[in-house]
Amino acid sequence: MKADEVIRETARLCRNFGAKEVILYGSRAKGTARERSDIDVAVAGVNNFDELREQVEELFSIFLQFSRCIGGGKAA
Repeated sequence: MKADEVIRETARLCRNFGAKEVILYGSRAKGTARERSDIDVAVAGVNNFDELREQVEELFSIFLQFSRCIGGGKAA
């Protein structure tokens, strides 16, 4: 799973929770991200933020595990 896929899936999850806005910011939004750059997302207007946070954390955990398996090292 690539960072682009994680970003798209995060946005989809946020929309499913009624988000009014999902904003990607930081190096990924600017197009200056490196391989190990983090993913910065701001979300507004979510119906159940705690449940959304749990699902996004699970998605990011899967992404990190996948990155470590493929890359053979630590993922950022």
